Amino acid sequence: MTVRFALLCMFISCTALVGQANAALIDEVNAALVVIDNDTPTNFSFLFTVPTAALTGIFESRLELSGELTDAGRDGVSAVPFDTVAIAQALIEGSGVIDLGPASFVSGPYGPFTLSTLVDSANFGGTIDNIGLRITFTASGGGDQISFTGKHSLYSVETGIPAPATVGLFVLGLSALGWARRRNVTFV
Repeated sequence: MTVRFALLCMFISCTALVGQANAALIDEVNAALVVIDNDTPTNFSFLFTVPTAALTGIFESRLELSGELTDAGRDGVSAVPFDTVAIAQALIEGSGVIDLGPASFVSGPYGPFTLSTLVDSANFGGTIDNIGLRITFTASGGGDQISFTGKHSLYSVETGIPAPATVGLFVLGLSALGWARRRNVTFV
């Protein structure tokens, strides 16, 4: 019984230690666009930026992208990146930090796709003053309609110090294991 109690205390405290990171939204860039390409295949490029307060530290950069491709001429539709490796790119201080969105050759819904990474302001001259979102693609032409919705969000990352109760549960579990071992109790 003591061993089970000790293992339960240690499991509860380890679970509490793992789930202590919190993230608060700092700023975001939202973009929605619709393109009807009536000509031959055409390159499109859209850039959206917002200034932020001077930020220092480590942050989570998250990029989301979804859309719709409509084949108006029934001759095939496509959206293909033309100057980056992906259709959408999250920018910090004008530099790409996340590339997201593969080429698509299928009429219908596109995505949704989400990707995030940690960024350090030290890699951008010490502070982050702006964030952006770039959407670039080559449309298939022939009257096809392509729409994209994108969002680049910047979140603070706070790692909490374990609460005294969590540390207490962990110590209690270790103590109970030591006491059970001392009494030569067999582990279940």
